Amino acid sequence: MESNFFLNLVAMQKRFVFALFFGGLLASAAFGQNNPSPQPSRPRVRLPIFAFDSFQPEALLAPQGSGWEAQSVSAPAALVKQDTLFLFYAAEDRVRLGGLNGTARIGLAYRTEGLHFTRLSEPVLTPTLDIETPGGCTNPNVVLADSVFYMTYSAFDGKTARLALATSRDLRHWKKHGLIFSDTGATAGGVMLSQKINGRFVMYYGKEEIRIAYSNDLRHWFPQAEPLLRARADKFDSERLAVGPAAMIIDSTIVLLYNAEDASGRRALGLARFSLNNPATVLARWDSPLFAPPSSETRNEQKFRVSSLVWWRGQYELFYSGPAKHIGRVKGRLLFTEGK
Repeated sequence: MESNFFLNLVAMQKRFVFALFFGGLLASAAFGQNNPSPQPSRPRVRLPIFAFDSFQPEALLAPQGSGWEAQSVSAPAALVKQDTLFLFYAAEDRVRLGGLNGTARIGLAYRTEGLHFTRLSEPVLTPTLDIETPGGCTNPNVVLADSVFYMTYSAFDGKTARLALATSRDLRHWKKHGLIFSDTGATAGGVMLSQKINGRFVMYYGKEEIRIAYSNDLRHWFPQAEPLLRARADKFDSERLAVGPAAMIIDSTIVLLYNAEDASGRRALGLARFSLNNPATVLARWDSPLFAPPSSETRNEQKFRVSSLVWWRGQYELFYSGPAKHIGRVKGRLLFTEGK
């Protein structure tokens, strides 16, 4: 009798434990819909990400001669290949067609050490299309993808600057592909990421506001309707925005530098960071300019404009169009690295 009593007691305890366990599973399933697992948090975004030296103008390239680059040089676009720094730039002549100061062409210079650039004697891109006449070709930006160089540039007909595309395999000979967007009016400049994000290429572009477009092949682009970045009242970017250097992936986010102007006309460089999973999602935008020259440097016919950032020989080099119609640079460094 005593033995049977203990056997029955053990059996009852097993049934009770099983009921608790099975009941817990049922409760978890029943209430799981009302208590979803927590969503992953946004990545930690730190600003600023770069630090630059104080503004000390140094003319790396200046107008020269009486030909295609006699009037001005501007809009530098840097690219490093095989330890050589290539610099594309827009140059204007003094031929005043259509009431303009000059017609723009895109030139190429390179350097292997020091600050000295060797210029090619002839431009690599000249105005040949109606959409480029009489204003010319300006605002180049170049990326390398699948052994092909892709250049976005502004085709200026004298009234409207529109975004156009050209490709090359050797940086010197370019094939034009016409306008990137056929019906969006003034688009000015655009910067592309050289790698796909979620199966698509990404480009940020715009003149007054900054927008986004996607592509499967870097040639056919599909713009999105809503701007990503707009002017902000009472800040350094209160008047207008324009894309600057090529977008970069740093610290698991997309980093975009942009040119900004306030109501007084002063120029500065802004910084925004976008989600790597969704390049249209703004994660952070700094309220202060990342870099700005002295106010006296912005009051000129050719205003300060940053158009290129490149890593070269252990430091970042920021290239800009200077007020004296020249191209200059500012040295900088990264404040932190991935995962630190």
